[in-house]
Amino acid sequence: MKIVELENGPFKAKFAPECGMNLLSFSRDGVEVIDQKTKELFEQRFAGLGALIGPHFHHREAFEIPTDFDVAPFPHIQRIKTAEPFSHGIARYVPWKYESCSTQIKAVLKSSDEVAGIPLRKLEGFDFEMHLEATMMPWGLLFHYSVESEKPSVIGFHTYYALDDAPAVVVTDDKKEISIKGAFDTNFHPADPLIENRILLNTKNYSLHLFYECPSQENSWQLFHPEGASYVCIEPLSAKNPRKPVNCSSQLEVKLEIY
Repeated sequence: MKIVELENGPFKAKFAPECGMNLLSFSRDGVEVIDQKTKELFEQRFAGLGALIGPHFHHREAFEIPTDFDVAPFPHIQRIKTAEPFSHGIARYVPWKYESCSTQIKAVLKSSDEVAGIPLRKLEGFDFEMHLEATMMPWGLLFHYSVESEKPSVIGFHTYYALDDAPAVVVTDDKKEISIKGAFDTNFHPADPLIENRILLNTKNYSLHLFYECPSQENSWQLFHPEGASYVCIEPLSAKNPRKPVNCSSQLEVKLEIY
C-alpha cells in the first residue's frame, strides 16, 4: 500500500491514495486523533480511520445497486452482509490519481476510471468527477473536496476520531453540548448553513476543532457513535438529507485543528 505523508511543524498526516484516499493518521506532537483501533475496518471493507463519503451516502435503493459486474477485484464484498457492495460511495474503495509534495496532496477520481477493466460509472450508476485537495497548514489540515455528477450526489468525511476509552463531549455550532455516551446516528443542520460552522470534540487527550463550510444551503453533519465504540465520527456532508441529495455539484471546505 502506497502511503503519502504530509508534515508541517508539529502536524503529521498519512494518506492512502490507492485505497480510497483514506486518512490513515493525523497527529500533533505525536498525539493521534484518528482511532487506530479501526484499522481492521479499513483492511476488511475500506471503512474506519479517515474514510471518505461519496458520491452516495450509506446504502442505495435496491434498484440503484449494480449486480452485473465481476466482484473478484473487490474481495471485501464477500465479507459484508448487505446488499450494498459500496456503502457510502465508490470513492473509498478504489485508487485515486494524485500528485503530492511534503505538505499537500491533490487527487482526482472520475467515473471513466477503471478497476480491472470495470469503469466506475458502472459501479456507481452515473458519471461523476471528484477532486480532493489536502494541505498541511501551520495550524492543521485543510481540505477542499468537490464533486460534479450526472445525477444528484453527496460528498463528506467519515473520520473516526479516537475516544481513548474516556468521556468525551461534542459541542455543536449553536453551543449545544453532547456527552458521547450510548449510541448516536444523528443528522444535524447548522443554524446558518451558508457560513463556516465549528464543531468541537473534547477528549481526555486532545481537543479537535472542526470547521466546515459549504457554498450551498444543502449541507449538514452526522454524529455517529455505536454503543461502546472507541471512536466517534463527525461527518460534514454536502446535503441536507444525505440519503436524498438534490445537487449535482457540491463542495466542502473542512479545517481540522488539534489542541
